[in-house]
Amino acid sequence: MASDLAPVDLSFFTSAPHRTVRDVQIAAPPEKVFDALARDPAGWGQWFPGFSRSGRYLTAQPHGVGSEREMRLGGTRLVETVLAWEEPSRWAFRVSSAAMPGVRAMAEDYRITPKDGGSLLTWTVALSGAAPMTFAVGAVGAVAGALVARAARNLERRLQAAAGTD
Repeated sequence: MASDLAPVDLSFFTSAPHRTVRDVQIAAPPEKVFDALARDPAGWGQWFPGFSRSGRYLTAQPHGVGSEREMRLGGTRLVETVLAWEEPSRWAFRVSSAAMPGVRAMAEDYRITPKDGGSLLTWTVALSGAAPMTFAVGAVGAVAGALVARAARNLERRLQAAAGTD
């Protein structure tokens, strides 16, 4: 059963008790990476392992800070609220509602900088959890971090294929 998670702001990325940070290189310009992350929730199902292709914004366009989107990760429904929308360099959200026992707050930050003709994507997941679940909450970040490199390679292939059809 889904429950509301604690509301957090951008300061949570430095204050959270559990943080995972990963850097990955993507051979695509920052604008294309930003669009895939921020503008195309359904597209996550094509490149990020575990996500369905049913992602969608719940709020009307234009999307930006405060917009909500619905995603499905495995059998879990997530509702996310956008915390940062800074084209093409930063996109962040917090998980507003999800069935994640023991997790009190969760947020993700995607920073995109130009590098070597492509983009350097710095991904941060920040978590806090109930005391009995501290180890498990930390493991969530570690497992998610391991998926980021794979997701980035999938995204890179998808963006390169799209560029070939432009």
